[in-house]
Amino acid sequence: MKKIVALSLILMLIVVSGCGSEDTVQEAKKVLEIETIDIHTEDTTAYITKNEKVQGSSEIVLTSQVNGRVKSLVKNIGDTVVPTSLLVQLQDTSLTAYSNVKDAQLALQRAQLAEQTAKADIELQKKQLQYNLNNLDGSVSGSNTQLQLAQLENQLIQAELDYGNTQTTLGQNAKQFVTNLKTIKNDLTTLLSDVYTETDKIFGLTDLYDDDYTTFNAYNNMRVYIEGVNKDLYKKLEGSFFTIEQTFNTIKEIDSNDITEDTAVEYSSQLQTLFSDLNYHFSILQEVFTYLGTVEDYSIRQQVLSAKGVITPLQGKFSSFQASSLGQLNSMETYFLSYNDNQTILLKKIDTLRSQIALTKKQLDDAVFTTTLGSERSEIGFDSQLKNSNLTSQSARLGVEKATNYQSKFSVTSPIEGSLVDVMVDIGQDVAAGTPLVKIISQQQQIETSLTIDQLKFVKVGQKVDIISSVGSAEGTVLTIADAADTNGLGFKVIVGLTNSTIPTGLSVEIKIPVQEGNLLLPLNALNIVDTNTAIAYFWDNANKTIVKQIVTIQAILGQYVEITDMIPMEYSLIVSDISNFNKDLMNISLSGQIYSLN
Repeated sequence: MKKIVALSLILMLIVVSGCGSEDTVQEAKKVLEIETIDIHTEDTTAYITKNEKVQGSSEIVLTSQVNGRVKSLVKNIGDTVVPTSLLVQLQDTSLTAYSNVKDAQLALQRAQLAEQTAKADIELQKKQLQYNLNNLDGSVSGSNTQLQLAQLENQLIQAELDYGNTQTTLGQNAKQFVTNLKTIKNDLTTLLSDVYTETDKIFGLTDLYDDDYTTFNAYNNMRVYIEGVNKDLYKKLEGSFFTIEQTFNTIKEIDSNDITEDTAVEYSSQLQTLFSDLNYHFSILQEVFTYLGTVEDYSIRQQVLSAKGVITPLQGKFSSFQASSLGQLNSMETYFLSYNDNQTILLKKIDTLRSQIALTKKQLDDAVFTTTLGSERSEIGFDSQLKNSNLTSQSARLGVEKATNYQSKFSVTSPIEGSLVDVMVDIGQDVAAGTPLVKIISQQQQIETSLTIDQLKFVKVGQKVDIISSVGSAEGTVLTIADAADTNGLGFKVIVGLTNSTIPTGLSVEIKIPVQEGNLLLPLNALNIVDTNTAIAYFWDNANKTIVKQIVTIQAILGQYVEITDMIPMEYSLIVSDISNFNKDLMNISLSGQIYSLN
């Protein structure tokens, strides 16, 4: 009995000792608290800073920022101008500014429509999820069927987008094909006219050139000779000539306005037939020249040499023209055939997906199921979809802003208050970017600085900047940006005008130019810089609850921020805490009050 009691006490001590050891190990695992920021929504502002001195009044030469033609000169020499006064109106001779704005606006409309569609789709998915949670009994088959339906619907959306994109691409390419086709048609008309005319002059096959025919009686001898000696060859020549005449009349009857995307292939085939007719005509001419070049009559052989001197250059010109034109025509027909095949495949895929979706929905109606998917993870997925849609819309808005900004450059306005002292262009004059337009004398204080080409992409005329000095602050405006680098090739001169400034001339100031950029900006102190081009960043993956180490590519260092070119997933947040000593085997992570073990 004593042995049993003693043994029981020993076992109890072992159990108690074991439990205490486990608690000790658990308590020994440290917790590292981390802080993150949402880099996709964070309001980050970076600055380019320069130290310069305030200068007095000076002359400013405004240059064209685009290629165009002077449409009107609004102000005269001696006129007083104020900021935003219209000075010169340029005309967009390439007609790209207006079309770029329209294309950008169309892209924005599509992005906004896609965003609205995504919101509606997400709302539908949320309702379906809630319905499943409330009404279904947990059947695994049901959730699998729901997932299958979502995949099919996504595939259908992608297939419909692909179908629409190919139609958009067709429209863009077809316009170029039609333009090329019209050019080939016009050039071929000119060439056919030359060949038809010269052949008639040489052989007098019609009475259109009787005067020339009488003048060049030697040619008549050549025609009479072949007509009398080799009637078969003469008939071939005559038949080829009148075929060319019909060909020439056919191509003249083609109205360029009738050549559209829908008729391009039809007219391409007609043009290729005309090429064949012209090839055959040249071959008959060469056959005639070869035959007549061997006759005994010396005068006729000399006539052949004269005729070849006219026809051979035309044939060479035609050969070069044919080589380039047929390549374009074949490429166009191949593209349209490929497009039609691709559209047929996509339409068949869309019909198949719609049938599969209808069948899957019927299976869902017949199935009794419930879902065990976590609502939290679903919400993250919904948020990710919305953020991606928002980013697409934001990118499209930037595209509209960029296109509109380019269009506004055709209206040259005064950036300052002053007097117009010189007009350096005339109405109707073609100007290139950088061409001096007008000169203004300003009494406004200015600051001259120099920016690198990398910094220059963040700056534009009219942009507001901050001026900091020992006696106070002021607001400045970018007045001009040099079109060429300075003598050392390292910087571009930028003139900033001060507005309502009390800063005295000659005082040193700091210029702060805010950066406007579409790429991501990450805080400099959250990165481990490897070299001038790369850095190491640590992200918290909100979907998988883990730390991700990623090497990012540096575009530029802008004050306290770094511009990167990498695409960072929407579910990633940047870790701004120091985690260099983190060891997942010895530590847990604390984030927003939640403890995570990464083992």
